[in-house]
Amino acid sequence: MSLNKIFKKIVAVAFIFIVSVDSFAAVVSDNDGSAFITKAEFDSLKNDFQSQINQYNTSIDNKIDSAIAAYLMGIKVDKVTELTTPYYQYKIDDGQGSSSIPWWGGSTTTNVTLNQTDDVPNNMEELIRYYKWNTSSSKWDYERWLGTGNWRWNYDDTSNFKRWKTPAKNYIPYIVCNTDGELLYFGNIGTNIYNKRIAFGDSTADRKGTYMNVDTWNGQDNWYGSGSFWGARWLIGRAETAVNAKLLTAVSPDCTNLYYYIKIGTNRWTNRGSAIFNLRDDMTMTRQDGTLSATTCPTSGYAIHGIYYAEGQPVTQKKLQDFAFEQFKEVSQYNCEQKYGVYITTLTADADITLNLNMSTSGTLRLRSSVNKGNADASTVIYNNSIASGNQKVELKNLKNNTNLFISFLPDSGVGYIDSIKITQTEISV
Repeated sequence: MSLNKIFKKIVAVAFIFIVSVDSFAAVVSDNDGSAFITKAEFDSLKNDFQSQINQYNTSIDNKIDSAIAAYLMGIKVDKVTELTTPYYQYKIDDGQGSSSIPWWGGSTTTNVTLNQTDDVPNNMEELIRYYKWNTSSSKWDYERWLGTGNWRWNYDDTSNFKRWKTPAKNYIPYIVCNTDGELLYFGNIGTNIYNKRIAFGDSTADRKGTYMNVDTWNGQDNWYGSGSFWGARWLIGRAETAVNAKLLTAVSPDCTNLYYYIKIGTNRWTNRGSAIFNLRDDMTMTRQDGTLSATTCPTSGYAIHGIYYAEGQPVTQKKLQDFAFEQFKEVSQYNCEQKYGVYITTLTADADITLNLNMSTSGTLRLRSSVNKGNADASTVIYNNSIASGNQKVELKNLKNNTNLFISFLPDSGVGYIDSIKITQTEISV
């Protein structure tokens, strides 16, 4: 055989081998080597793959079921309720006509300059009626004089008064309370003293009868002089606490200033002192009417005049933050001293709370809670943070059913307001 034929035969065998490689791989025996898998191994891999597919499908089903269940549970548990609040029922009778509570954030002053001493001016008014019998006409001639003055305690010389011969009454900013000492408003107050003297005879001098007691008549004293028509004198004294104006009255939770105050309506007076003085020299005397010819008030009239505490005025001081507002307690029995804030709502379930507020200015918002519908003085601070002006949202978490909430606002400067407030509770799932 020629070399050419042998070469062609070798090439032909080689091509046959190459073409037959895939066929050899498809049909193998158990002894074909590690590069190939057996049919049993192939079936095992196929079963494992099907098992993983089944597990994946089961997991997908479970996740879908869980998502649907959570969604349905959320619809049932996340109950949102808007709670009622009496916030806009709170009114301060300060003559300002405000539709919301004025708040003051200062710790040592208030929004107006209130008097911190026990000095309340006494606005004096003395009406003198002097009668003298005219033997020629057989009639009583008379003079009527009105004296006015403003007297105050002299702290530079506590043995005397300061007296001004002025017809103008004087009033000072003061704290006005009810008979229980609960704050009503800030007001300009003064003690108006009205005294009346009736004298018969040639002189207006009296027995130096005292005007120390108010709402009191001092009757006839000893007859004096000569003649059949010389007679008795009468002294009539009356006093009242007068409020000349009501001032913007802000709630001051942090103000620790000490103030004196009055309890208006108690009809109780305490004497402060007395002085013997000449009517002509210490009051502005004005002739009102008369048939006698005198052009000046008789000079011989003296009297002991009292200078008074204002009605029900105590002699001790009290921190402004420790006053409770009468009108606030009338709206809610839970309110106490203003340092605890004012009551705003009660939770009706275990819940999270959201407050949507509109603030007139920036400041500090303070929230307190009292469990079991407790009063303000049993509350504790649960929120105390800065808040900006405008619309703001505050969230409180995990509060218990029947918890009372109280609110305070401390503006950064000036008087501030909470212009609107909305409270919602989201019940907590169990």
